[in-house]
Amino acid sequence: MVNFCYNNSQTLEHEVRHRIDYKLNKAFEEKEYGFILHILSQLELHEHKMECTNKPKEVMFNQEE
Repeated sequence: MVNFCYNNSQTLEHEVRHRIDYKLNKAFEEKEYGFILHILSQLELHEHKMECTNKPKEVMFNQEE
């Protein structure tokens, strides 16, 4: 893991967006579609986990009945 010291979240967001953009552009140039698909699947998995985590308890309880 890389450690950075950021003064505000905009700087962090800019750095993350820049690094993602660079890596994905390079992968497209080198036709590394497997890598790109892996990244997308990880993002979708994370998104699904976040959706499940953020569901209200009542909704989750009602689905179990």
